[in-house]
Amino acid sequence: MITKQYVKQMWQEAIAECAKGNNKKPDGSTYLYIRAYIGDVGDRPIPPDTVGWLSPDIKILDSHSLPITTGEIIAGTPYVINVTVTNDGDVDCFSSTVELYIIDPIIGFCDITSNIGCQTVEILAHSKTDVQFNFQPSNVLGHKCLIARVYSLFTNDFPLDWQSFSACNDRHIAQHNLTIIAQSKTISFDLNPGKIFEGKDLELSFQVDTKVVDNLDIPKIAKYTIRTEPVDFASFKVLKVAKKGSPKSSLNNEKLKRTQVKMGKNNTWAFKKVKKETSIIHIEIPSLNLRRNDALPINLNVIEKSSGHIVGGITLFVVGE
Repeated sequence: MITKQYVKQMWQEAIAECAKGNNKKPDGSTYLYIRAYIGDVGDRPIPPDTVGWLSPDIKILDSHSLPITTGEIIAGTPYVINVTVTNDGDVDCFSSTVELYIIDPIIGFCDITSNIGCQTVEILAHSKTDVQFNFQPSNVLGHKCLIARVYSLFTNDFPLDWQSFSACNDRHIAQHNLTIIAQSKTISFDLNPGKIFEGKDLELSFQVDTKVVDNLDIPKIAKYTIRTEPVDFASFKVLKVAKKGSPKSSLNNEKLKRTQVKMGKNNTWAFKKVKKETSIIHIEIPSLNLRRNDALPINLNVIEKSSGHIVGGITLFVVGE
C-alpha cells in the first residue's frame, strides 16, 4: 500500500535529485514526459535558447481534424484537444494520469484551476499514446494558453512541484503558448514568478524567431509569408499593470495603476525583486509595416538574470492587417 508519507518522501527525493542537476533516465522504472519541442527526450531543464512553450504534443483539432489555435475557437463548437504522452522507461505504466488546462496567456509559473479534463491511461514501456479531450466552450475564448501534465503515483513518476507548472524545468509539464495578433494592437498577459523566483531579478526580452514556424503544424500560420527585416524593439511599449485587490481586473479600468517599464540593453525590460503575486504585463505593438498575409514571429522570453536561463515565455505571431 502506498502511504502519503511514502509519496511525500519520494517527492522530496525527486526534488533533491533535480536540484543536483541529475536528469538521467532511471533504470527499471517508467519515464513519463510530454515533449516541449521537436527532438525532446525528456531531459530538463531544456537546452538554452530553446523555445519550450510550443509543445508539438498539444494540438487543438477542428471538425476536420486540422490543428488550429485557441484564437480560432468558436463558442458552442465542439473540438478535440490531443495530448501525446511518452513513456520512455523500461516499465509499463498501467495507471498514468493526464490532465489538461486552459488559462489566460501567462509567462512563468502559476496555480491553475481551469481544468478541462483528467484521464487515466495505460502507456507501455518505450512507447507513446494519444489522449483526447472533448472540448466545447460556451463563450468566445480569445487568446488562451494550453497546459498538460502527466504523472503516475503508482510508479513514483510525478511532478517536482504540484503547484508550479514549469514546462522548462519539468518533463511532466508541457505548454502551448502561442498568440496570433495584428500589428498596432495591444496584448496583455500574466507574469507570475511563483515561489521559485520570488524576490529575484527577471528580465523580459524580445527576439525575432523566423524558425519557430517550422515546428508548428497549423494551416492558418502556414499561409503567411515570414518577414526577416530587423525590428526596432524600442518602439514597443511595455507597461506593468497593478491594482489593489484582484489582478484579473479589466485593463480598461481607470483605477488600475500603469507603470511603463523602460527598455535596457539587448532588447530587455527589467523586473527587479519580483513578488510571487501575479502582475499583468501590457504590451503595445507598433506598426511594423507588415502587409496583408505577412507575419513576424516574436518570442517573449523571461530570463532569470543571475543565471541567464530562460524560465518561460510566449510566442507572438504578429500579422499584417
